[in-house]
Amino acid sequence: MKKNIKFIIIGIVIFIIVIITSLYIININNTKIILNQKNLEITIGGEEKILIKKTKNHLINKKITWSSSNNNVAIVNNDGVVKGLSKGNTIITARTSNGKEVQCNVIVNELNCPMDSKIHFINTGSSDAFLIESCGHYGLVDASNAYNDGTKKSVSGYQNSVEHVTDYLNKIMGCNGINCKGKLDFVIATHSHSDHIGGMVKIANVFTDSNTKYFYRKYIKTRDDVTKDWDNQGYYDRAVKAMENAGAKMIEITDNDPVFNFYDFNIFLMNTNKVNKDELEKGLARSENKNSIIELIVHRNGVKTLLASDMEEEDERRVQDKIGKVDIFKVGHHSWNWSNSKEFLEKLKPDHMIITNNTIIDKDRICYGLKINPHAKVYLTSSVNDAIIAVYSQDGYQLMNDEEKIVLESDICNIN
Repeated sequence: MKKNIKFIIIGIVIFIIVIITSLYIININNTKIILNQKNLEITIGGEEKILIKKTKNHLINKKITWSSSNNNVAIVNNDGVVKGLSKGNTIITARTSNGKEVQCNVIVNELNCPMDSKIHFINTGSSDAFLIESCGHYGLVDASNAYNDGTKKSVSGYQNSVEHVTDYLNKIMGCNGINCKGKLDFVIATHSHSDHIGGMVKIANVFTDSNTKYFYRKYIKTRDDVTKDWDNQGYYDRAVKAMENAGAKMIEITDNDPVFNFYDFNIFLMNTNKVNKDELEKGLARSENKNSIIELIVHRNGVKTLLASDMEEEDERRVQDKIGKVDIFKVGHHSWNWSNSKEFLEKLKPDHMIITNNTIIDKDRICYGLKINPHAKVYLTSSVNDAIIAVYSQDGYQLMNDEEKIVLESDICNIN
C-alpha cells in the first residue's frame, strides 16, 4: 500500500513537471513582440531606443536580438538603440530566440539646421519647467506648479507658476494660446509631485495634440505621500487624463532607459531601473522622488547637460558612472540636502550649476561643487525675470537670460 502511494506521488510530480514544461514551450512558440513604433526618423549622429511594447510571454524579453539591414546607414546595439551614421534607409529587426520577428523602418536624415539650439531654464520659483528648443521644434520637461482643488496640499504650497510657463512658451514659440496645439513635440513628466506636474493639465490643453509624445512613469504611493497628505495621485491622474484627451502618444517608461533623438540633441532618460520600481511597489521607498526620471541631454557638439529632477543620493550612486562629467547641471531637488552628494558632484564635476529655487537650501554641498571645479559657476533661476537660457552652437555653449544678456554667476561661496 505504501509503495502504491509512493508511485502515485511520483507520478503526480512527473505529470506536473511535464505540464509546466509544455506550457513554457508553448508560450515561447507563441511569443509575439510588438515595438513602440513601426517607423523612425533620426539624424546623422542621432540615437533612439526602440522599445518592446508588449510580449505574450515576458520571460523571453532578454532573448531578443537586434539587427540592421544596412549598417552603413544605421547600427543597432543589443538594447535596441539605433544610431544614424549616414543619410538613407534601413530596416531594424527584433528577433526572438524561436524565430519570431518584427521590423521598424528607419530613415536617417542629414541635419540642416542653421539656428542655435537652446534649453530654457524657466524661473518658476521652487518648481521645475524646462523648454528644449532645436531646429524650430520644442519639447518640455515638467510643467511647474498649479492650484489643485484645495482639498489636499501640493508639494510646495499653492504657487500657480504654470501661468508664467504658458506665457513664456507663447512668447518663445510665437503663438497666442489659441493656435498652439501641437507646438510641443514631446513632454516629459519626471515624477508625480505637484511642483513638477501641477501645471500639466494646462500644458496638455494648450500645447499638445496627437503629434506630441508624453513620457511618464506610473505613480506608486509612498510613505511620504500618506504622512504629508499630498495629492500626488490626483495630480498624476489629471495629467494622464489631460494628455490622453489631447490625443498625445502615451509612452510609459518602465525599467528601460530610453534614448531619443531630438534634432541637435540626443536625450537619454535615466534612473528608470527595475530596482527603483521594485522598491516602490514593495513600499520601501520613502518618497515619490524615487520615481524621478532624469534627462542627460547631449548636443551634437558633445556638450552634456543633466536635468536631475528630484533624484536623491541612493539613486545618484546608481547612475553617476554612466553619466560622467557634465558641462551644465540642473541641481537635484532644488538643492535640498538629500540630493547632490559630494560623491555625485565629484563624478559630474559640472562647469555650471543651475538651481531652480528662490534660494540655496544646502549651501555646503553646492559650494563643494565649486571647490572641486574652481572654474564652476552657480546660478539661481530666480535671479532672472523669465529664464536662464543655455545656447548651444557647433563650437560650444553659453548661458544667457531672456534679454540675451550673458548671465553673471552668483557669488555665494566666497571661494578665493
